[in-house]
Amino acid sequence: MNKKITIAHIMHDSIPFLSGYSIRGKYIVENQKTNGLDPFVITSPAQSKSDFREEINEIEYFRFPSDKINLIDKGILLRIPFFWRYFFRKKFKNHCISVLRHKNCDIIHAHEVFNVSQVAWKVSQIFQKKLIYELRGVVEDSDVANRRLRRNSFKYRFDKWEKISVMKKADAIVVISENLRKYLIERGIKKEKIFVVSNGVDTNKFYPVPKDKELIKKYNLNGCLVLGYIGSIRKLEGLDLIINAFAKILKINFDIKLIIVGSGPEKKNLIELATKNDMIRNIIFVDKVNHNDILRYYSVIDIFVLPRIRERVNELVTPLKPLEAMAVEKCLLVSDVGGLKELVRDNKTGMFFHAEDVNDFVRKLAILVKNSEKRIDLGSNARNWVCKSRKWDKIVKSYQDIYQFTVGNKG
Repeated sequence: MNKKITIAHIMHDSIPFLSGYSIRGKYIVENQKTNGLDPFVITSPAQSKSDFREEINEIEYFRFPSDKINLIDKGILLRIPFFWRYFFRKKFKNHCISVLRHKNCDIIHAHEVFNVSQVAWKVSQIFQKKLIYELRGVVEDSDVANRRLRRNSFKYRFDKWEKISVMKKADAIVVISENLRKYLIERGIKKEKIFVVSNGVDTNKFYPVPKDKELIKKYNLNGCLVLGYIGSIRKLEGLDLIINAFAKILKINFDIKLIIVGSGPEKKNLIELATKNDMIRNIIFVDKVNHNDILRYYSVIDIFVLPRIRERVNELVTPLKPLEAMAVEKCLLVSDVGGLKELVRDNKTGMFFHAEDVNDFVRKLAILVKNSEKRIDLGSNARNWVCKSRKWDKIVKSYQDIYQFTVGNKG
């Protein structure tokens, strides 16, 4: 690019708050800065601060002022379903306008989740800027999978319609998977303006380390083969399958334990299920840990399990966590849903089992438990693949072509 392009990234939230959403945002903007672009970030009223501007790793972040955070009062109108979102969007839009009046940009890059795209579209029209719409997941389908929303309910259909409407008007669409790209084409989005920018991993922060002796002692893991999961504990992750399978798992080897690290709405149910099945002594639940300690917990895991259920969102979306596990050379045992099939090659960089099939899970697990060399090979292959194909610094470079397309797009 001849001219340094300035990009206004509009996000729901960002670092220092940690989630898959904010971590991807962090690596995008920081690597864009390294690659000669000029990014800055505007976050929503969900991440308010007393300081309007802060700088993190040489990136400017513009926060919603905390003295204006009185988003939802107790008036009867705000208790009407959907009504709150319009107050949120109005304040979010005004916040973006106040930033962009003093901070010029060439492109508005909206990172969709929770009303971001609708706000970004209106702001792009006000300032007559090109709009990139980035889709990392399908929130309404996640809500269905997590049993918070009924498919084809009014809210489900309305939320989907709103997003598709903005996508059709945006100048370019970025998605994180090939399956999401196909899904949007089926929904009527022009294929020539859809670009895939995959999830990545920082292989300098996630790398193989020796087993943490302190954690082995703390959780009595010495001499055990450890199954592990690190991430959000939601219905769509399918973790109940492992607990229900544990009686059969123990017939493979009596020294197997499961460690589940994280928090979420399903955690209480999983603890109750483990207690009911009399497996609580074999299953260790750990609350969400500091990001700096994640490597320690990965270190004690021999087989990283991801038993995602067969729901639309899992067929479309590629999660971040398996990439971290691959980067630290862990052997993966994952369900054969579409999103994971884009990340894992069966018997090359991990092993698949049929989603929601307890017996197949136990069969495949038995193969890995009894073959330590296979576990080592799968983990080594996985690390090699992410170093070659999924490092953030390589992935983010593809945005330069997308921005060039967007700037030159007259449509």
